[in-house]
Amino acid sequence: MKNFIRFISAVVLIVFLFLQMACLDSSLVKDKGMGENEDLYDTLLLYDPGEIRNSDINFSMISEYYGLRCKKIDIIDTPLTPEIFHDLNGNYFKAIYINACNVERSSLIDEKEILLLKNIIKDYGVKLFIGETLSDNEQNGHINLKKLINDENINISSISSPCYSWAFSDRIPFLTKEFTGQKLQSSKQIENDSVINTSESSGNIKVILSQVDNKDTELPIFLRYASGKGEMFIQSGILDSSLQDKQMYTLYDIDNLSALVPMMMFIKYALGNECWHNNNDYENLTIDDPSLSDSFHESLVYSDLLDKMRIYNFHTTIGFSARNWNDSQEGVVELFLQNPDLFSLVIHGNNHDGYEFYKYSVQKGDEFEARPIDEQESDIIFALFQMELHKKITGIPFSRIMIFPYGISPEDTLLLLKKYNFNATINAQDIPLDAIKGTNYDYNMYQAIMNYANFPVIKRNPLNQDSVSVAVFNAFIDKPILYYTHVGEDFKDTIDLTQQVNEYGFDIQWRSLDFILKHLYLEKLNDDDSIDLKIYGNDLVVANESNVKRTYHIKKEEKSNVPIKKVTVNGENYNYRIVDDILCLDIGISAESIAELKIIYGQGSLLESIYERFFIIKCIASELANKLYTKVIDYLT
Repeated sequence: MKNFIRFISAVVLIVFLFLQMACLDSSLVKDKGMGENEDLYDTLLLYDPGEIRNSDINFSMISEYYGLRCKKIDIIDTPLTPEIFHDLNGNYFKAIYINACNVERSSLIDEKEILLLKNIIKDYGVKLFIGETLSDNEQNGHINLKKLINDENINISSISSPCYSWAFSDRIPFLTKEFTGQKLQSSKQIENDSVINTSESSGNIKVILSQVDNKDTELPIFLRYASGKGEMFIQSGILDSSLQDKQMYTLYDIDNLSALVPMMMFIKYALGNECWHNNNDYENLTIDDPSLSDSFHESLVYSDLLDKMRIYNFHTTIGFSARNWNDSQEGVVELFLQNPDLFSLVIHGNNHDGYEFYKYSVQKGDEFEARPIDEQESDIIFALFQMELHKKITGIPFSRIMIFPYGISPEDTLLLLKKYNFNATINAQDIPLDAIKGTNYDYNMYQAIMNYANFPVIKRNPLNQDSVSVAVFNAFIDKPILYYTHVGEDFKDTIDLTQQVNEYGFDIQWRSLDFILKHLYLEKLNDDDSIDLKIYGNDLVVANESNVKRTYHIKKEEKSNVPIKKVTVNGENYNYRIVDDILCLDIGISAESIAELKIIYGQGSLLESIYERFFIIKCIASELANKLYTKVIDYLT
């Protein structure tokens, strides 16, 4: 009876709060605008247009992926002169690429041009990458390459023994970043066929990446040569695929590690903060389904989990089904309130009654029953309502992040999440039901996927031995490292894997999903010292970690498929503009300060706003009527 009275009281309170919500100003404010920054060319590609190679294509497209502009020089018709290597400000390009085959073709590059390349590297700090070096007998003994490295004693030969793993050096951490010292096992035989023998070379050469054969012998395939103020990077092997033929994420993995990673390392190292980046590696573990009760499952005792988190230093978010709002035990609630740095909540559906956000209509052979879109909207509304009830009763906050029970929804449901101001959806799947996978070359290579309903879709991985190495690949491109598990079989062993993740050797910040989403952005430094920011969600905290005030050009994909009510910065209405489906605003942030940006979606006019609130109350009332009926029957029987 006590719980029943508490339920009725909470319902009355929340309905009152909904009715009291003031109608907000919805006018779309046009930004006066600051001048768009004019960014210069950043990287330089020397190539033969009559014989374009996969590595030429990849260098240009990886430059674009990092937000850089690549200048392409046709070395058939353009002699190499000092001016070629200068940008519009008269500075030398920081990153230059040329294929090893072109280096050795005297019809393309003569001795004078080789000497010019050698001198600008040594005297002006230029960084040169030479890719697709094959064996000595295939590329003229690498006469010109050896001239560039002062006739260092190296030779390139074919690899005869099968290799199944990779080994990164720990000697150049500023280049290898999160891959530093990693030894990674491929699931298949590595296809690279050339090794760079450096055993008798001087200390100017350092091996960066090696393949490891079945006798545990390391065979170098990527190295760095230091020359005066500059550096050269040499990679062996032929590339079978280009980013014109395959999407980037299909080549960015353990099995194809040498296809993209060396060139990505080079560009990221040469251009530094001018590349898209985030200065932090974030990680989270989410446990789906449990209520905040130690009686939920015998293998989950929250005090024991807290001890594990303190020992292994990780954060746990609970994927909380809204239906459990009235089942939280006082002792568990206290653990959450006392340890907000270790425990947090996000929404894991409303009723969790099967595949709650399945297809709107089904056909023969579909595994689950249809879930019409109006029912899904009602579930979203009532989930928010029940989460607010839980928050009022317990004091535990929750994040507007949806983890769908069973699996991801159809695409139009993501539009509803945007409408009700969710910040993102996080699931094991990245393609909504009945949707077509994005075809852009950089699909799934940024922190969130924006292809579907223009709403952030973020992938997560099960926490098991096979997926632990995902941490390294995600961290290198500044994607959050998100794992999930369920209470049940092998639960305790699964949690213990967090210790292995923490031992990777790079600085990982375990945070709540709410914190991660609010700090989920990429930034890059422009030539005018302003900052470009790529964002995804509707609630963002931007940190200026420098010691000078900076202007931030913030951009978010925005197809205006849901009306924007207003945009605020630090709680104040702020001007913005939408240009070519990009929401843009420019803000100044003082040195070592933060700014909080919020994009609030909702209906525009007063009449539309009233109708929307009436619809919300109608959905809640309908759900309440059903639940009250059930509770009364249960109480009477």
